Amino acid sequence: MKVSWFDEKLVTIQNVNRMARRRGKRDGKAEKPAATSGKNSVPFLSQAYAHFSAEAEKRVAATRKGLNERIYETLERDEQVVLLESQLKKVSQTLLEEEIRVKHFKSELDGYKEENAMGRFARTRLIPDVLYWLVMAVLVSGEILVTAPALIQLFGEGKWQSWVIAVAIGFLPVAGAHLIGTFLKSRLDRQRPQENWVKTIYIAVFILLIIAICVLGILRAGITQGELQDFTIISRENRSQFLILFFISIQLGFFTVAIGLGFLHHSPAAEALKEARKEVKRLKSEELSIRGPLLKYKSKAGLTSDEIDARVRSLKSEIDILSKEHEIAASIYREANVHARRDEIDGAHPALQANNLDINIDRFQDIYSSIKSVRVQST
Repeated sequence: MKVSWFDEKLVTIQNVNRMARRRGKRDGKAEKPAATSGKNSVPFLSQAYAHFSAEAEKRVAATRKGLNERIYETLERDEQVVLLESQLKKVSQTLLEEEIRVKHFKSELDGYKEENAMGRFARTRLIPDVLYWLVMAVLVSGEILVTAPALIQLFGEGKWQSWVIAVAIGFLPVAGAHLIGTFLKSRLDRQRPQENWVKTIYIAVFILLIIAICVLGILRAGITQGELQDFTIISRENRSQFLILFFISIQLGFFTVAIGLGFLHHSPAAEALKEARKEVKRLKSEELSIRGPLLKYKSKAGLTSDEIDARVRSLKSEIDILSKEHEIAASIYREANVHARRDEIDGAHPALQANNLDINIDRFQDIYSSIKSVRVQST
């Protein structure tokens, strides 16, 4: 009998029942198996058994793979939790120390009730950083613009060295004024008395700056005098004295304002408090960045014996279902075969019986041992 191409298709789990009916009918018409055939002599039943066995083994392997992945996840989780907790502990300890420093500097700024008001004022910053540096930049620019023309003419026009010298000399009085302002502010803090040699240095700097301002004023006045042909408010005889006084007064004004800015801005305690607060803010941000992943890892449950038991029970149920489906396929084949035969054969014939789908699933003891070792490592 000619066999159609459809009947020759391979048996799969999806088409096993349809193929069981077709193959059973075909084999029955051919009176196969014979009455003398033994067990496992029917190719279709052997194919069906092989497919169902392979599917069962595939599901066992998938369950094992899933459990192994859960072990790796548990190991990674425990390692990350230990690492992040260690980092968090270190950051929290540092944060606590910085918060104590903030309280210390804050109390130092606030002082105490019986303290002299001038001592508290010596530690207070009255000008914010932005305003301080902005005004200082304006003063430096003004000082440079006032003195630069005279210095450039003195050292030679068109030379880049002249501009470098002009900028440096223009910057010098304002920088010196800043130092003197901080010195005067420090003098008010009686808790930190200064050595006499420090006072001597600052006095020498002050005297040198005053001399430099006077010299620069005279120089600028001398160069400017020749350019004031139409200036008639001051007589020609008094014009030189006026210009000298004018330029010295302007530079002394810059100098005095810079001293005042340095005086009002200087506060080591306020600066220390500011830096401590910045560090506290940074540490809190770092602490938050650690807590997030730590909570995420802690929220992930590690692999437990109960989870393994649940997966094994699920696997057993799947294999039981496969075993029933295998029996159904064999039953369909047997029924179709018996009804299609011209001879008589008992449905209980050994050749028409399916093999029991016996899959060993007691192969997860190593998984149980693994989670025990994971617990030991985590503790």
